[in-house]
Amino acid sequence: MTTQHKQKKPPKSRFALIERRSSGGRALEFPQMKGRTVEKVELFTSADDHSISIRFQDKTLLNFRFELGFTLSADYLDFKALTILPVIFPVNGN
Repeated sequence: MTTQHKQKKPPKSRFALIERRSSGGRALEFPQMKGRTVEKVELFTSADDHSISIRFQDKTLLNFRFELGFTLSADYLDFKALTILPVIFPVNGN
């Protein structure tokens, strides 16, 4: 008799963001954050590092890093599963 092992799905490497455009610009929505309870929001800035961290009560964190010129990148961290999922999208401050 053979034993079947369930294979775990690999973690997703991107979030599916919802983009809304208007004449004034565009907005990106993070639908994966819906329903999460925010525990803490933190802005960190130094001479060469700037970030906004949103920590949720389920021990996950959405972190935005940005540089002068409004370049923005973000990661979703799951502290329970010890995974980091990059959120990949271009944002310009123009």
